[in-house]
Order: sequence, then structure tokens, then C-alpha cells
Amino acid sequence: MTRTLPVVAVATARSHTYRPDIDGLRALAVLAVVIFHAFPAALPGGFAGVDMFFVISGYLITGILLADMQAGRFSLARFYARRIRRIFPALVTVLLATWAMGWFCLTGEEYRELGKHVLAGAGFVSNWAFWMEAGYFDQTASAKPLLHLWSLGVEEQFYIVWPVLMYVAVRLHRVALVCAVAGLLSFVSAIWLVRYHPSAAFYWPTSRMWELAAGAGLAIAASGRGVARNDNAHSASSIGLLLCAVSFIVLNSRLPFPGWFAVPPVLGAVALIAAGPRGVTNRLLLGNPVAVWFGKISYALYLWHWPLLSLCFIVAGAEPPVGVRAGIIVVSIVLAWLTTVIVERPIRLGPQVRWKLVAPCVLMLGVAYLGGMTYVRGGFGFRKGYSPDADVTTATLGAGHEFVNLTCSVSPADRDLFQFCATDKRAPSHFAVWGDSKADALYWGLVRKSTPGMSWTLVARASCPPMAGVHEIKANAADDGEECPEANKAALRMLLGNPALTTIVLVAA
Repeated sequence: MTRTLPVVAVATARSHTYRPDIDGLRALAVLAVVIFHAFPAALPGGFAGVDMFFVISGYLITGILLADMQAGRFSLARFYARRIRRIFPALVTVLLATWAMGWFCLTGEEYRELGKHVLAGAGFVSNWAFWMEAGYFDQTASAKPLLHLWSLGVEEQFYIVWPVLMYVAVRLHRVALVCAVAGLLSFVSAIWLVRYHPSAAFYWPTSRMWELAAGAGLAIAASGRGVARNDNAHSASSIGLLLCAVSFIVLNSRLPFPGWFAVPPVLGAVALIAAGPRGVTNRLLLGNPVAVWFGKISYALYLWHWPLLSLCFIVAGAEPPVGVRAGIIVVSIVLAWLTTVIVERPIRLGPQVRWKLVAPCVLMLGVAYLGGMTYVRGGFGFRKGYSPDADVTTATLGAGHEFVNLTCSVSPADRDLFQFCATDKRAPSHFAVWGDSKADALYWGLVRKSTPGMSWTLVARASCPPMAGVHEIKANAADDGEECPEANKAALRMLLGNPALTTIVLVAA
């Protein structure tokens, strides 16, 4: 779903000349992602903008590294200091804002998960965190306000490995070979993973490295010959724009990605960068002042838009109206501009005094601690700011035992049999949901969409269908279902013993 974009002056080993068309390319990529998230039917392949950003990042970062190495001024410390000043300020701002908004509009379990994702985002390991959640127990994407930070994790992990790899390659005079081998191995892994382990293919840096290497290869080539000649620039820019546009329109989330289907947007971005500022598309479209302006705020816009959309989806309980989603995009643009001007530029630009490096690091550590404490404390269940239509709390047994007797009708003797248990504390429940972990996912939607007079109870155990006498064995599951019969007996005792219940919904997947 998404990507981070380092907005720095274009640098290659040959030149440090600023290219406004690169900012315009950022604008094209980020607007495609934003439109896809807000109006997926309008631009089903807009998610490919993330892959275009990987190409841009590989090109810019490799160009900077080669220029510094060839000039004899390369320093890992200085490289990472620049990355910190560029990336940390806006990210800290958005993480804190998302955490604060979640305080008022998320349930205890949702806020607990947000705390974990804040911690992962601050540690630049969101891609690994979301990969570990992917699958049977996964929430829907729209319920994860920080899901888009997976791409930031991929890029930062690239920043850890690539400078060292380039340094060794330069010393061995094998820069092009190293880049080609790294890109080829990554592409082969992407093709294999997307077929056999699609979640890993999406989140692992190994399956995205080839996109960054494509941009890096362009920077290596540019160090020797510069951008495309005049007779090739127009063709390259036109073909590049066509490839990107077709990708945005033709691709969709049902296709295996990022395998062969990621090649067109990657090649499109490569062609547009290679065309240089003289290419007709680059000069007239990407170099347009409006496109350049969006490119300069693209990193902050990427960070802001998804948390706002996601929280709106969560609170509304369904897809918000078109006007609401359009309004969120406008708000995201305004916040991105303010963040860029007030937060990012004062730290990234101007005299590089010590506090501009220390302060972002300290704040990021503070944000990580805040996210970790939110997770450990179970989402601060004492909050009064927000509750769904019914006053309920999901308690995951183990760390959440203390909540169960207050919110669940299951007897204390049976409580260890269930992972999800909740009930309306204000009035007797007339409706119940019984099932596996999918029942928990459905429960919150039912609660939010019900009228005030409808109260609900939930009782569920993961991988345990709600059928008496059923014993399900899953080869790859940690829980092989041996306790399912006992859990179902306990659920039946609780449900049949509640005379107020009129309807029981059975859910299993």
C-alpha cells in the first residue's frame, strides 16, 4: 500500500544539479497512492506509486553515495545524520498525532494494536510487524492506521545495507556488477515469493530490493554518461509516462505483486528519470510548478493521508461517503504542507547544529516508548473518550484476564478457554456472536451498525468453529483444536443460560 519519499536535491556522481522533474515524479507517485486509498475503484493500480518511489529512492541515494565516495568525503555517520534530519521530524509528528487521535476514537483492543504499530513505526520495522500479522488473524487493512509505514521500513532497511555494499563495490571497482547481482537476486526472490508466500513477497525487503536497485543502476549509468541525449529524451519520457499510466489503470490488488506485474511501473519510473529534464513529459508535466509543489510535500502527504482515512473508516464502521473522503484528502494536503514548512524544513535545511540531530532522535525514542506502553497497558482501557454503540471491551486472555469478569458472561472457571469475550455492561444482551477469530472481527462491525436498543455479547476462540463435538486439527496452527469441544460446551452453557438472548449468530472461516 504505500511509500516514503526522501525529498533531497537530486545528486549523481556526475552532478548535484537540482531537477524539478524528479519532484514532479514524486507528485505523480504519491497522488496515485492517495487516490487509490481514497477511491480504489477510480485508480485500481495506484498502489504502484509505492514501487515508483522505491526507484526514485534508489536513484537518489546511490547518486549521493557515489558522489561522496568519488570525492573522498563519504562518511556513514554523515549519511545517517542526513537521513535522520530528513525522515524523523515528519514521522514523529504523524506518529504522535495518530496516537492522540486514536485515544479518542479507538476501542481498547484497537488502541492496543495501534500502540504496537507506533512502536514498530518508530523502529522502522513496520513491514515485519505487519507481515507477522498477515493471514488468518489479520484485521482488514482499513483498520490499521499505520499500515502504510511498511514501505518506510523497507526503505530504511535498504539504507542500512546499501551504503556498506556500495562502499565495498567501489573499493573493488565492481559497482555495476554488485548492483546487477543484487537486483537480479531480489527479482528472482520476488517471483518465487509472490507465488508461494504472497504476504512475504509484499512485506519483505528482499522482494523490493530490485526496484531500488533499478534506480541505483540508473544512477551508476548516469555517473558516466548523464541523462538521455536530446534525440532519446522525448521518447523515453513519453514511454515512461505511458507505462506508469497504464499501470495505474490496469493493475489491481488481485494480481500477484510485486512480481512480473511490478515491472511496468518500475520501468516507467526508470524511463522518466533517464529522460532528464529536457524530455517533453518531464518538462511540460513533471516540471510544472504545481507538480513540483506536490512533490516537495509528498513525503508528509504520504504520511498523513492514510491515518486520517483509516480512522475515518474505523469510526464510520463502513466506507465513508465520497465527499468525506475527498475532504480528508484536502485536509491531508494542508497538514502535509504545514508539516513540511514548519517541522521538516527548519531541521533539514540551514545550519546543521547538534540539536537538529539530537532532538529528532530523542523524540523518536519517546514515541517508541509511548507506543510500547500503550501496547503493554492493553490500550489504556480506562479511557472515556470513545466507545462503540455498546459499552464493550475485547479482552484477550492472558494479559487481559482482569477485564474478563467485568465484560464477559463466561464463568471464571471457563475463561481460559476463550481468547475473545465481551458483553454490553449497561443492559442485558439480546444478541450474541459465537465462533472463531472471525467472529471477533465481525462483532465490532455489528456493534457499531446496530441501533442503541440492540446489545451484543461475544464469545470466541481462534481456530474453533462453533459446533458441538467438532475437533479441528490444523497442521500449521499452534493450537490444534484439542480444547475446542470444551470451549464449545462452555459457550453453550453461557448462551443457553442467558434468557435474554433472542438471536445467536454463528461465525467461522
